[in-house]
Amino acid sequence: MASLLEKLLGTITGRGADVVAVAKPGPVLAELSAWAAAGGTTARPTAALAAVQARMATVAAELAGQRRQTSFRHELVDMDAGELVKKISSSRRAQTIVHQLAVTFKPSRVLELGSAFGSATMAMASGLAAVASVRLDGIELDPWRAGIADTNVKSVLGDRGAVHAGSIGEVLPGLVREGGKAGLVFVDAVHRLEETWAYHLCMLDSVHSGAVVVYDDVDWSQDMTRCWREIVATPDVVEAVLLHNRWGVAVYR
Repeated sequence: MASLLEKLLGTITGRGADVVAVAKPGPVLAELSAWAAAGGTTARPTAALAAVQARMATVAAELAGQRRQTSFRHELVDMDAGELVKKISSSRRAQTIVHQLAVTFKPSRVLELGSAFGSATMAMASGLAAVASVRLDGIELDPWRAGIADTNVKSVLGDRGAVHAGSIGEVLPGLVREGGKAGLVFVDAVHRLEETWAYHLCMLDSVHSGAVVVYDDVDWSQDMTRCWREIVATPDVVEAVLLHNRWGVAVYR
């Protein structure tokens, strides 16, 4: 049995027993699992990720003091835009995970559902900047946030990246028709069972065989945890791991 100190260190470093929970083992995610278990998600950021984090700090500073009416935790609120950037942008650990997946699999087609201000968008883009054929498209419901995210991803990929304003249901089909099915998708939109299950169903027509899909915040609620388990249980998912009890990573048939 691990000592209290060992458990505390595991919580601080992210290297505890809960770092990788394997729901459906397989060869595609074996390298990711080993990387995470070895402390990859908490390692010092690469130069590329450090640049992403610096840019997001600049965005937050530039927006500080500006009041915006916007969506926050599934409600329409009025709040300081700079604080909003800090609260809803993907964490450094999330950025590291999606960046690692981009570097590992080098997909030529990437989609993101729920781009917010573009932190994870840039993290994926920075892992794919050398892939000449890459196309990365994000979707963000709030137009002013989408505009900032679009500028951010273009700072890395130029015209090979874009974030589109609108609802996922309306925008996603057109992106797939125009740009083809994806090999990597980051899902970080509405954290409720009904919507997340709908995102899973969208994946069936939006990704190619062997694609990797990351679901953020599967620990948001009991319903989200249940939804993740139901997604994993479908025959559409052939491999799955859960990182830090929060990020569900699935490989689709």
